[in-house]
Amino acid sequence: MPAGSLESLADGRSLLERALLAPRGIKISFTTFQEAKQQQQRCYSARKAAKREAAKQYPTEHPRHATSPYDALVLKLRPPSDQQEPTSLVIIPGPKLLEMSDLDIEEL
Repeated sequence: MPAGSLESLADGRSLLERALLAPRGIKISFTTFQEAKQQQQRCYSARKAAKREAAKQYPTEHPRHATSPYDALVLKLRPPSDQQEPTSLVIIPGPKLLEMSDLDIEEL
């Protein structure tokens, strides 16, 4: 399994998949900021690997070329507000983009 492949980033991909299924996203607690940052980077790498796979799988003109279902997710680190609270990685759905057909457009 090559480094940077989706298989080698199974932990990041698993978290992204869980976040996609959760309507409000997920929150993962870590004992240190460094651990949270490392997991955030693994999630970013899993998203990038999924985009690479889609670029290979779909032709350039296809809407799914170089895209990932994880593109809709926002990954945020939340440092503790006090010493008792752990550092958190929060993965939430990003704002939904409006389709042109959803807009009420009127010519002037």
